[in-house]
Amino acid sequence: SHFMESASAPNRLRTGQRVRLFALNSIVYNDMMATIVNWEDSSARYMVKLDGSGKELNIKPENVALQDEALSPEVAGTAAALPAATEQDFTCAVCYEEYTQDHRAELPCCGKAESTVQYCHRCIQVIVEHGFEGTVGRCPTCAQLMSIENGRIVTGNLVSQCRMCRQEKAIANTRNMLCELCVLGRQFVMRYECSACHRFQVIPHPMWRYQHDGPDSFGNVSWACHQGCGDYTHWRITTESAAQIPPEHCPESWGRREEWLAHIRHVRHAEIAQRG
Repeated sequence: SHFMESASAPNRLRTGQRVRLFALNSIVYNDMMATIVNWEDSSARYMVKLDGSGKELNIKPENVALQDEALSPEVAGTAAALPAATEQDFTCAVCYEEYTQDHRAELPCCGKAESTVQYCHRCIQVIVEHGFEGTVGRCPTCAQLMSIENGRIVTGNLVSQCRMCRQEKAIANTRNMLCELCVLGRQFVMRYECSACHRFQVIPHPMWRYQHDGPDSFGNVSWACHQGCGDYTHWRITTESAAQIPPEHCPESWGRREEWLAHIRHVRHAEIAQRG
């Protein structure tokens, strides 16, 4: 084990140390034992792993005590005054805040009431607000397009013929009637390497979405090479272009999902801090 490396981390706890959780708002995890994983500067909290389930949570420093550390009378009184845990309480998998069931986002695709992964309604709102046109976002679990209509979260918002590719698809840009791929292709015109001649070409289509084996692999969908092949070949995005793709638009295999959720988490924590 070692001390937290961040200058802003409380230096009394080490990674790997056993701790007890107490005085949490939702009281589901009160008096549970956990292990310190690391310190997150963005949220100013410890990441801990719960005993038994292995679930990871972000916990404020004031809600963590060493395994054999006696609670102060004030803290002990606060913890004792909390009601018993209920199954209705949950921790949002994006912002890591604890909520009662009435704050749970009811997603038509994922996050059912019995699911172990739950999201608060406000985090889903923020995802939508930061999505296409500020009205269409992605489900943080399955990446399906979703929007909010009359306070309800719905998927596949509008299915119609895309004006660019002429295919029947979910429309991500209602103003221009474009599907998700065509919106991305117009917004991110990137440079790619041909799998046959290894020359480079700018392609107005999100070919990176087909690189399921990682950003260094060639995709499984072809596009016409105009650099000398005169044929349909496979492509991979250049390193410089890949760095410009927002993490929420990258294939799951690229491992950037947490980068996307960390941004949403930062926005939510800023909101919470502003409310005081």
